[in-house]
Amino acid sequence: VVALIAALLSIGGSPIPSAGVSTLYVMVAGAGIPLTSEVELYVSFALAIEWLLDSIRTTVNVTGDSIGVAIIGHLVPPSPDLTGVVASSMRQSSFALEVQQPHSDINAV
Repeated sequence: VVALIAALLSIGGSPIPSAGVSTLYVMVAGAGIPLTSEVELYVSFALAIEWLLDSIRTTVNVTGDSIGVAIIGHLVPPSPDLTGVVASSMRQSSFALEVQQPHSDINAV
């Protein structure tokens, strides 16, 4: 039961900020550990360093996602059918950067 709870919480907990707090309480309850003063002391210690552990988990999550996207972007060639769609949608987007082309005077030759 504890292994199933740990697997489900590890899958669903990564995008939740400070998920370690709720995960810890669920794991303690799932393992059937009685909440004594010693357990509460350990839980309070875990709460005190949760901000550091959460920063590390977030860094690992974002780095892993970025590496995965970079690998897929390298291995999958862009589709020629979608190239025009992406370019036209970028022209319509207000966030797209406009490239300034030098003006050429047609009459000056």
